[in-house]
Amino acid sequence: MLRFILPLIQPYAVDFTSKTSALSDEAIRLLSYIMSVAPWKRCVIILSSEFFADDST
Repeated sequence: MLRFILPLIQPYAVDFTSKTSALSDEAIRLLSYIMSVAPWKRCVIILSSEFFADDST
């Protein structure tokens, strides 16, 4: 799960300037919420097959 969600929120979570602090707080809250409610076993299999499919054909 972190392989997919963390790259989306990372720019906001690591930037600690005062003008983006609200975005940083929300990015961390969003990650916490997603991790607490999502059934990621099934989603990771689906996302992995979509993003990392073998395109050698």
